[in-house]
Amino acid sequence: ILAFLQKNTAFFGFELIIPFESDGQQKTTRISREDEIALPALPEVKVNLAQAAKVPNKSIDASFEVILQNPNDFDINIDKFTYELLLEDKKFEDGMVALDQVIFQGTAWMFEENVKLDAALLKEEFKSWMKKSQIKYQLKGTMIISKVGSVQVELSDTIQIN
Repeated sequence: ILAFLQKNTAFFGFELIIPFESDGQQKTTRISREDEIALPALPEVKVNLAQAAKVPNKSIDASFEVILQNPNDFDINIDKFTYELLLEDKKFEDGMVALDQVIFQGTAWMFEENVKLDAALLKEEFKSWMKKSQIKYQLKGTMIISKVGSVQVELSDTIQIN
């Protein structure tokens, strides 16, 4: 189903043969049509807000607001969203948000992930990160959508450190 939906459009065709009687004789007529239709869109995932703050000699506290948006004219059910968060190509956090709920047509669902980058754990990396005004992040995830399957997402950007 997923591969089909990723095509965005699909062609269809049909032909009807309609029997009827005219002037006492059995006759048939044919009606046919071919066309292209738009397919439902997969939910969109985006980082709505990413921010970080330095706590001198202790930590960098980062916060990410992630939005799952349903652009369709109908409701969809996302069973769960699993993800991992990488900062400067190093894995820091992974988790799962068990939704098992409907995201209504044209609406979104949001969750927030907070990460504390502890100086004691990062050691040398922490010192170099404290000198930076921004760091690179990646959010890799998988949405499990009822009746569709798994959808992989990967987002990356930079986050300003205040």
